[in-house]
Amino acid sequence: MAKGASSALDAQNKLFECLDISCTVRRIEARHRNSGRGRRGTLLGMLSLMHMYLLRIPTVTMLSTMLARYEEYAGLCGFNGKMPDRTTFSKFITRAKPQTVEDAFRNLGFKP
Repeated sequence: MAKGASSALDAQNKLFECLDISCTVRRIEARHRNSGRGRRGTLLGMLSLMHMYLLRIPTVTMLSTMLARYEEYAGLCGFNGKMPDRTTFSKFITRAKPQTVEDAFRNLGFKP
């Protein structure tokens, strides 16, 4: 990975460490308690969408490709080893409700 990309990765890692998305994660999980999905899946989904936003990745297909190709970014989003299929991200957005994701981004100071 190039030096500029490494600096961006370090900055994003520090940002992720500072952000508290626990309220959003709990809100999403509360709607889907019986779905069999745990907190980790919700947290990874939110981190991946934040990564997508910060790097201005336009589609979940491109997000999935990037995370599969660059293990540094996958690790930053919490994926160690097997990467989920692109449909997993689309299903997460649908399950979480797009408005919930947009509200979480607004609360963090992002412009969805």
